[in-house]
Amino acid sequence: MVVIVLLVILFLVWFSIRFVEPRLVFRVSNYSYKDDFDKQDLPSHIQRVSQTVQSTNLDTMIVLTKLRYFFSAKPTHQGIVIVFHGNASLASDHFAFVEQCDQANMACALVEYPGYAGQVFVPSQNMVLHNAVMTFDHIVRNNRMLAEHVVLFGQSLGSCVATFVANQRMVKTLILASCFPSIPKLVGLEFLDWLGIMVHTFDAAKWAKFVRSPVLVLHAERDQLVSRQMCLAQSNNFANSVFYEVKHASHNDITAFKEFWIVFRKALDIGWSRESVKKAGQAHRYAQRYRMENAVHAMLAELDGSKNDAHKIL
Repeated sequence: MVVIVLLVILFLVWFSIRFVEPRLVFRVSNYSYKDDFDKQDLPSHIQRVSQTVQSTNLDTMIVLTKLRYFFSAKPTHQGIVIVFHGNASLASDHFAFVEQCDQANMACALVEYPGYAGQVFVPSQNMVLHNAVMTFDHIVRNNRMLAEHVVLFGQSLGSCVATFVANQRMVKTLILASCFPSIPKLVGLEFLDWLGIMVHTFDAAKWAKFVRSPVLVLHAERDQLVSRQMCLAQSNNFANSVFYEVKHASHNDITAFKEFWIVFRKALDIGWSRESVKKAGQAHRYAQRYRMENAVHAMLAELDGSKNDAHKIL
């Protein structure tokens, strides 16, 4: 009788985790009608791409896959940056990448995941990964003039997706922000992975070992979700990586800092190196410190002037 009760309890735990897990990993229900991929108002220079293709998924089944991404390119561009967002945002939240990539003479593709932005289902890990690879192939196949210089960017959960694509396809550079080895390690539930209960593990540590592209890992100094130690551990899983910390940034606002964009754009250069990235970041910090010191001196001078004026009046 006790054995039966234990088995029932284990089954209920297993079922609860399997039901709740994907809804925690993929935040697909927090968006309004205006966030629908097909209904969003776009700037004139950004194209909406939505196409259904037939492919063989990671479970070797033939399926119809709907690819969705925003794309911006000019005849003068010399490459493509493909962006994979985090689990609690949308592709349309990252239009800033289009402007920054354009300034670096690069086209930009913002990939949307299955289930997000108007689609009414919760995706799976395999579905997201397969869709990402198929979207990569579609972008490269339709932009062959730019395909010699493809850069992948992934943030948070998107860092796992980008790492998987870089594991499956050759790219010039992989840039990651707030990356981590796997979801079980991120949330401190590795034992569930050992028991085989978790399905959506996004084991980026395993995929990283077979990535041969140079990698830039960006960590937010005040990241409240991914610790510096964890991000650095994932960085060390790559054969050729550079770790850089963006000062004062946190998990959700790292792209709001100019230092992030300076280092990001430096990594878009062909032949970028650890030294060139560090030098660009340090130059920005020195300039920022110089501006702050000048502002403080100006404020103190103004206060002194006010005091002198007051003494003259007296």
